[in-house]
Amino acid sequence: MGWETPLMRASVDALIPGPGLRVLNVGFGLGIFDKMVAATQPAAHHVIEAHPDVLAFIASGPLAKSIAVHAGTWRDQIPLLIASGIQFDAIYFDTYAEYYDDLADFHRAAAQLLAPGGRYSWFHGGGASNALFNDVYKRIADADAEALGLNVEWTRMEMAPLGDATWHGVRRNYFSLDHYWLPVAIKPAVEVAAAKESRRPVKAE
Repeated sequence: MGWETPLMRASVDALIPGPGLRVLNVGFGLGIFDKMVAATQPAAHHVIEAHPDVLAFIASGPLAKSIAVHAGTWRDQIPLLIASGIQFDAIYFDTYAEYYDDLADFHRAAAQLLAPGGRYSWFHGGGASNALFNDVYKRIADADAEALGLNVEWTRMEMAPLGDATWHGVRRNYFSLDHYWLPVAIKPAVEVAAAKESRRPVKAE
């Protein structure tokens, strides 16, 4: 949604410090994140997107010629990317109606797809209607990423009240906190032996 624009801006700035990087975004949505990525002049810009309406929106939009689109669910597409041997300098994950187990699976995928020194982030929306629950999800994600050899840095961003008008016509209010924790997981520039968890295959649907 449009209110997420400042969060997308902060995520791009944290993940992509300069031009010429290889970027993967999972979940195109309104294209807010990817328009910002395109402005950084990446060496390669990949997007995984499953929704047919969004795929049509991408195909008819200004980014159609500059991004490589992988049509399908990330569970279908990620194993293909891993098998291809491609690596990314920056990865962002923001899909709708996923459970934490799905995010944990994607942590493992990101650890495999990241180049040494690469950065990975995700929309930290777990339990985002309750500060305590949101913090619990933060601690779990931090521990899971650390087990994969990724070092997570969290930045607190203060949030203005969204108000009822933001959610008019939306089935579920998925964020109602006065702050947002922005995660950035960094793969060490010199790879160390990864935990066994990181070598578990990503489960296909």
